[in-house]
Amino acid sequence: TVFDDAGVNVVAGAEVTLEQLSAPGRLRRVTTDASGAFSFGSVPAGDLRITAISANGLVAMATPVLQREGEVVTVVMTLEGSGRLEGT
Repeated sequence: TVFDDAGVNVVAGAEVTLEQLSAPGRLRRVTTDASGAFSFGSVPAGDLRITAISANGLVAMATPVLQREGEVVTVVMTLEGSGRLEGT
């Protein structure tokens, strides 16, 4: 489930990306529903990175580990502001 930066309200319509860290670049995307929930099916065991981005640019990241294929893991994500750094 994805929550706003206050951790109070759920965020519908956030884009959630799943990446298997053992297979970088293989991304799967879903959008949160009206209750802020999201789901990915048939995820192989291993280290994962889940990133959520709201329409107004707030970001959350989680790095769960699935011990076995078919395991169900609940991930609660709270969005935060993000910044940009440029060097000269």
